[in-house]
Amino acid sequence: MFLNVFFLFISSGAKAEAPNSYHQYFREEINSLSTIDFRIEKGWAKFDLIGGFADGKYKLKTWKIRPFGQNVYVLYLVFQKKSGSFLKYNQEVKIPFFYQKRDRLVFATPKGKKTFNLKELEILEAIKTQNGYKIIHKSQRLEVKLPVTNGKVYLTFIFP
Repeated sequence: MFLNVFFLFISSGAKAEAPNSYHQYFREEINSLSTIDFRIEKGWAKFDLIGGFADGKYKLKTWKIRPFGQNVYVLYLVFQKKSGSFLKYNQEVKIPFFYQKRDRLVFATPKGKKTFNLKELEILEAIKTQNGYKIIHKSQRLEVKLPVTNGKVYLTFIFP
């Protein structure tokens, strides 16, 4: 079946393209796939910016993750600090990271790599049943402190 479809595709006059262009061609599908099985529960940052008025503690407002390559992603964070009734200061942070499912999480920071071994966080519970035991994986929580340009970011990850 596959060969029939392949030969039909080739015989239809489709041009053979370089593998690099396949990545471009399937960009939408690649971006829609996610092997990320965690979420950020909460976060905050402390920035020491030039000027002083915008220095201080910022609350995590939004976050999103975009795939970059094989097991490599970019975490986009937006932090916000309210000053008075009307002023709001936003700081955007972009942190590349490597994630291999339930094994390790490695962040690229201005001070080098920060590696977290997720196997050490695994929580299991054994419940006795009629037929033996049932192993239940519990949600894992990982708190990280990452240096960024002009400050530090504090995030809490949940691995369901």
